[in-house]
Amino acid sequence: MVLFLLALESLQDYKRELEKINSEIRRVEESLKELSRRERNYLKEITYLNEQIDLYRRKVEVLRQQEKEIRDEIDILRAQIEKTRREIREMKQKLNRGAVLMYRMPPRNIWQLLLETGSFFDSYEKEVLLASVMSYYRSLVKRLRQKEEELTRLERDLNSRLSQLERTRKNLQYAMSDLKKSRARKERLVRKIRANRRIKRNYLRELEASRRRLLSIIENLSRGKKSRKPISILMPVDGKIVTPFGKVRDRLYGTVIENKGVDIQAPYGSPVKAASSGKVVYVGWVEGYGNIVIVDGGGYYTVYSQLSEILVSRGDRVTKGQVIGKVGTRPLHFELRIGRKAVNPVEYFE
Repeated sequence: MVLFLLALESLQDYKRELEKINSEIRRVEESLKELSRRERNYLKEITYLNEQIDLYRRKVEVLRQQEKEIRDEIDILRAQIEKTRREIREMKQKLNRGAVLMYRMPPRNIWQLLLETGSFFDSYEKEVLLASVMSYYRSLVKRLRQKEEELTRLERDLNSRLSQLERTRKNLQYAMSDLKKSRARKERLVRKIRANRRIKRNYLRELEASRRRLLSIIENLSRGKKSRKPISILMPVDGKIVTPFGKVRDRLYGTVIENKGVDIQAPYGSPVKAASSGKVVYVGWVEGYGNIVIVDGGGYYTVYSQLSEILVSRGDRVTKGQVIGKVGTRPLHFELRIGRKAVNPVEYFE
């Protein structure tokens, strides 16, 4: 980000520019949070789509295996049908030969049978046997035809099942194709979000660098400012100091940190009073400080942060003791800065 810092001349100009940068930083941070939220949602959807695609792929494989098994059964049935048809043709040929034989035999009466060489009963037995054989072949042909019809019916049923499986498999493949297209669209959106996040992170780094530069300029401009009168300030809220000024040990992490002010515990919503008269030079939200108010008391600044509510606006003139905000869920953090230096405010309380 290009800042026209050379055009800024007064301390107030720099402070106004800092306020704009802080506001832009907050906007970019919120935008990054929203992008992260959208990315997480898309990634969840992509995970779900992958699971559905895998499920459909497994179903398609199962259907393909079932199709193969049915085709194998159809091949076996067709082989059986062809074999049965050959047997029928053979039976028909035998029947035809038997019929021709019987047709060519001359008709004979009882006297011929009695006068021919051999027994009457032998000739009769031959004719009965031939008739029995013909009857057997006819019965066999009938059974074979029934078997052929049964096999043909089974083949039709299997072909019907095969067609149904093929339709189901194609429908699954179409659905899987749609899922893949949807997944590709969401993957493109994720790539766009990530590219956008990279751009915004770079922009945020530029903003933060500009903020650091402005803070440095403000501190340099404020350096050496001395109070023209002894400083006497009010304790901004009725409560108990729970974290003193200076080096303290962090109870959560056990590390030593430097507290540039004091933390005052008070009930939520308690009124926060201006510790001194002056002009409100900053109102807003700062990372690590929450809602914050800064009052220029003339050579020194009082800082009030972690507020649940702010009751003044930038540029307002406030008098000592005037309510400017309310205590939040965390202790009120109060600082006193003389020039660029943070000092222990307790030493200046009335």
